Amino acid sequence: AGNSEALKSLVPYGLTSAVAVLPHYVADEKVILAALEDVPVNSLEHPRYEFFFPWDYARERQAKFIANHQMIIKLKREALPDFLASLGTGKQDTARLRQTLAAEFRYLAGFQKFLEGISLSEQYRIFDDALAVAPWNDSLRARIFAQYSHIASTRRDPAERSRLMQRAHALYEKK
Repeated sequence: AGNSEALKSLVPYGLTSAVAVLPHYVADEKVILAALEDVPVNSLEHPRYEFFFPWDYARERQAKFIANHQMIIKLKREALPDFLASLGTGKQDTARLRQTLAAEFRYLAGFQKFLEGISLSEQYRIFDDALAVAPWNDSLRARIFAQYSHIASTRRDPAERSRLMQRAHALYEKK
């Protein structure tokens, strides 16, 4: 009973199956530790991150987001082949998982372009294409819905905002 309730609590986030959870996997401990081996440790003896001026957090914020996003993509690309191999799934399941991950990488590349400031039509094209690769992935659909809702919320014109929210909700219409 406990597991089914835990799974039900994840449904609003599109985490409805193992396939929907897989794209959230970044890397195992070995890959993460190797990627962070040269990073200074933040500790009580050596506090490196607590003592910034408020403007330090705002400066180059977008560049920091993009750099972090790129690091996560790099870690995923390094870790996922070994992870998939360790699952020992059948050929059909492996193909579906690879398709799910291909959609995830398209989404992540599109999200980086969004952070860099691409046009609205290009944003929709990239995210729609990512979802078309793995339309069964409820987690990806939920993240794209959140992205489309965010885009709509940034519009000043109420008619455009409403039209773009309809586009977001269309992701959940039966076809």
